Amino acid sequence: MGYLFALIAFLIWGVNSSVVLRLLPMPAPVAVFLGVCVAAVISMATIGAKGRSAALGIMRDHPWRMLSQVGAFASTSLLYQMAIKETTVANAALTHALMPVFAVLVFEPLFYGNWPSKREAAAVALGMGGMAVLLLPQLSWHGSMLGIILGTLSAVTYAGSVMNQSRFPKDVPRDAELALILVLAAPCIFPVAFHAGFPAFNARVAGAVLIYGFMGFYAANRFYLASMERLNVAAISASSYLEPVVSIIVAVLFLSESVTWSAAVGGAMILGSNTLIVFGHKTPLPAEGP
Repeated sequence: MGYLFALIAFLIWGVNSSVVLRLLPMPAPVAVFLGVCVAAVISMATIGAKGRSAALGIMRDHPWRMLSQVGAFASTSLLYQMAIKETTVANAALTHALMPVFAVLVFEPLFYGNWPSKREAAAVALGMGGMAVLLLPQLSWHGSMLGIILGTLSAVTYAGSVMNQSRFPKDVPRDAELALILVLAAPCIFPVAFHAGFPAFNARVAGAVLIYGFMGFYAANRFYLASMERLNVAAISASSYLEPVVSIIVAVLFLSESVTWSAAVGGAMILGSNTLIVFGHKTPLPAEGP
């Protein structure tokens, strides 16, 4: 069931973070803030009084780990959704897909003391080569470098989030944890959203925001956290390959985006790099920490 939950989560994110986000007539930070608020209200309502009490207990027992998770969640959400708005879906999704590189080759040595093997070093070289191919056509005054930078930074914060989440104790209620993350992330995101400016609302925009928030920030995260209870970090990283594939396909079908040669070749190299890392990893990563 762990793989099924992960695939559902990444499938939802692949559609929600591309087609749905692009159709929202508002800046990405505003969309993220409103989506998180929608998900926070739904999450708090569904966990009930017992769940809300459990959320307070999580904050009391794991304050620093919880705050770091909130920061990583807010940063990843903002950076990736802004990347989607700033560049093509293919560029944003493929740079965001560098998460396993940072998770296994940067954060794992920091958290677990496991250093990369020769195969993993080769994977880094392949991934960086893919990034070079992806970036090459963007090196002009009219390129979308900002979106690519934002997508890469989102991969860093996403990797940190995955590693941090993997070390939460097994007895932490995931629904209460998600509710707490959403409630605490909203005020972190608000200043950026306020600076970007809130648009005028009508029934159609409000309905789209409700769908965006429910699917992308509530439903997908519930499935994702459920998968984290059952899979290790390497397995989660492998499942994450679905998101850029889905994002690019729906962008071509519904947003009339074209896939450039650099996105195709660079993307294949990045995903190949991730494959070497995940399936050639010398030690399995625990799904839960002490």
